[in-house]
Amino acid sequence: MIKKESIYVYDNVGDFVNWLRKTKQTTKGAKYDHSNSVGDSATTYAGTESFEQAQDLMDNGDEKLSHMIMEQAVEIKAKSTSGYMRSNGIVSSPQGFVPNIGAYMAGHPNNMLNIRRTFKPISKVLTIVYNCSVTAFVKTNQMISAASKVACAISTLEAKGYRVNVYVCSYVRNFSSKAKNNAVGFIIKIKDAGKPLDPLRIAYPLAHPSMLRRHGLAFYERASYALPGTYGAPVDVPRRELDMILSNYVYLSAENIVKSDNTLDAIVKQIEEQSNKS
Repeated sequence: MIKKESIYVYDNVGDFVNWLRKTKQTTKGAKYDHSNSVGDSATTYAGTESFEQAQDLMDNGDEKLSHMIMEQAVEIKAKSTSGYMRSNGIVSSPQGFVPNIGAYMAGHPNNMLNIRRTFKPISKVLTIVYNCSVTAFVKTNQMISAASKVACAISTLEAKGYRVNVYVCSYVRNFSSKAKNNAVGFIIKIKDAGKPLDPLRIAYPLAHPSMLRRHGLAFYERASYALPGTYGAPVDVPRRELDMILSNYVYLSAENIVKSDNTLDAIVKQIEEQSNKS
């Protein structure tokens, strides 16, 4: 783990979990301790009965969510070749624009040279930063729906030939405090561009409400910032600070996807258009 300004940066989920285990709650964090809340209201809010259940899903993968993501991804097919780069190659053929003298003299039927048009997969690497922070008014099913669209967008982009890095982040600000450390957040790399999408491993950190409402709260109970009467208000990560960590990334917000009810096509288009500008 490294800290950039007000953002804690983790190379993978394991680093994030180890930091939570090794770091004690602050005095205020221990007083709130909402990450460990139990009962019907906590289960409805977080989508898990306890922090231990959430940790099990983090460690071993969330099969239920991963199946949901896979079922949606199977239905997604590229309907055009717009996501591929076109290239032309010279091939031997029975028909063509110029004779292949050697093949003709040898009596080979493919004695003409022709152009074969092919499509090569895009080799561009995309980096997606997904802010999972939402207000308490957003329901768990809305959080899952928004993140599932992002997961399907990743699957669609990989089918087009892109290689995709994925980071999940959260960021809050204490608007009642004038202290310099009135905001804090984390960012975790959950998928490497060199590996294809693994729904089982990505499902929990990307799509499960407990990623924010169990693990996220556990982070805020331990992080160094001016913890207000609540954990703070979810806000966008300052672009200046993200630029210190990453370059050429596309920023997506769960709150915005929920509010705008973006379609899958709209999300894919947004990612491609923003990546072309970077």
